[in-house]
Amino acid sequence: PLYFKDGIEWAKKEIIKNLNAKSIEVSSLEDLVSIATISANNDIELGNKIAEAFHSVGMSGTVVAEAFPGTGNSVRFTDGIEIESGFITSAFLTEDGQTDSQMSNCRILVCNDEIANLTSCLGLFNELSESNTPVLILAKAVKQEVLSTLVANNKLGRLRAVAVNLPVFGPAQSEWLEALSVLVGTKVFSEESGNPLKSATASDLGMAKRVSVNRFSTKILEGERDTARYEEKLKIYNEDLIKLIGDTARLDTRKRIAFIQNKAAVISVGYSTELELREKGDRVEDSICATRAAIEEG
Repeated sequence: PLYFKDGIEWAKKEIIKNLNAKSIEVSSLEDLVSIATISANNDIELGNKIAEAFHSVGMSGTVVAEAFPGTGNSVRFTDGIEIESGFITSAFLTEDGQTDSQMSNCRILVCNDEIANLTSCLGLFNELSESNTPVLILAKAVKQEVLSTLVANNKLGRLRAVAVNLPVFGPAQSEWLEALSVLVGTKVFSEESGNPLKSATASDLGMAKRVSVNRFSTKILEGERDTARYEEKLKIYNEDLIKLIGDTARLDTRKRIAFIQNKAAVISVGYSTELELREKGDRVEDSICATRAAIEEG
């Protein structure tokens, strides 16, 4: 069995090597249109809108789709970020066939600590529950006991919540979290920073008009950006580029600048019936994934 496994691994590497050798870099809007159209089952209108979205925001930008009753498709641009980490458990999904959790006018908690129990922050979650405010919890880790309580309250409709483990952004993790907090208008809660979670109130949390979370990623659109801190951070990062000598530190700083300046494209997809909505939704998702993969790897 081990020899068989090694053989499969070797063959996979060879196939990937050959595919990489044959890949062609996406170099124009026409390339994007072709890829998006083919992946959307040759729907030229949808392909054009998806290509326009990616062409405008680039690979560092965020592209999401939304449905609305009607016949036309359109693209609008807004502030937005995408985090490469999805919900901790699919139990946060409350409907059959649902693949992502979407929340509007959502509070955002950024916690660089492990949330081991709810005793210290019970007042915060009671406040959110009483005001019927959804919350996205971005934490270093969430213990099983806390997770079970959040899932149960989410299913009962007492507290609309989704928990996501914070990914490792880069070498300067704390600075990345600060950049994230600036974009949603909050502060990073942790014992180390002097902002313990037990001191948090609902008004201390960040806010975004729309949040979409699936298994792999979290998208935050139209966050309530702290303008003064945003300008200050951008100035510091640009000064760091001049001062820093190490290539790794310079690259991390450039990525942080791209992150904090991030833009999002929202593709509005029209539909007439529930059947059309499901069918179009699958095609749009396939096309967005294929276009992003082509930009990354050719």
